Amino acid sequence: MALEVDHVGLAVRDTAVVAAFYEQALGLWQEHQEVVGDGELQLTFLAADDGRASLELLEPLAPDTSIARFVSERGPGMHHVCFRVADIRAELARLAALGVELIDTAPRVGSRGRLIAFVHPRAAHGVLVELCQHGEAG
Repeated sequence: MALEVDHVGLAVRDTAVVAAFYEQALGLWQEHQEVVGDGELQLTFLAADDGRASLELLEPLAPDTSIARFVSERGPGMHHVCFRVADIRAELARLAALGVELIDTAPRVGSRGRLIAFVHPRAAHGVLVELCQHGEAG
């Protein structure tokens, strides 16, 4: 199993303000932006020059969403870390066999058509871990 950090998710109140900081202070650039969940969440990916890993800014666009509750209860900041895997189904099966508590027992289609699944924070010592598979979602 070879893991590579794909992105770190940051829950934010205002994407424009946060993106401006990372663009100006650290030289990141906007690689992708989309609205998901029936208009409830804006995702903005900021990448470094090598494009290997990125920051995902998660801005709630509706008040009654998990990200809105996260920001309201905890404030803006780190939400999750995402690892890229070659075969997400095999990885979920391996984790389940180890008794790791999963939020998603099967992958689902996420941003940019990638397959994603989450490991429960209770299993990962308080960190929400996302797994993602690039390539064909199927």
